[in-house]
Amino acid sequence: MTDETKMTDPATGLTAEAAKIEVRSLTDAIEKANDAYHRQDAPEISDAEYDRLKRRLLALEAAFPELASDQSPTQKVGGALAEGFGKITHEVRMLSLGNAFEDEDVSEFDGRIRSYLGLDSARRWLIRRSLKLTGCRSRCATNREG
Repeated sequence: MTDETKMTDPATGLTAEAAKIEVRSLTDAIEKANDAYHRQDAPEISDAEYDRLKRRLLALEAAFPELASDQSPTQKVGGALAEGFGKITHEVRMLSLGNAFEDEDVSEFDGRIRSYLGLDSARRWLIRRSLKLTGCRSRCATNREG
């Protein structure tokens, strides 16, 4: 009889026990980074390093679904805000592009938004981007006539 915790996952090269330890470590590192960035306004790691940590955690959760949790940083956006900031409600709901590094990422976002809004692929729309300090924010609008 084989002990499943000792079997190695071909995608990650890890046993379930090693993956559990790495998931815990990644979760702690991401939560620490979120706190430094959002609450203390003093980032400790680069955006690229943050993205690398999050991608690795996503990969481990995909390979070991039993380690995924509703409380995982992969299921949250951002972190607690620094004092002095309040919540606002956008007139039009903002949807997240997520991390887009390739044209294909933007195309997939376009498909998700069209599906969410019930738009067919023939409907033309405009995507506007505006730079912000930590990245890029986009707003999408359709032409009411067509």
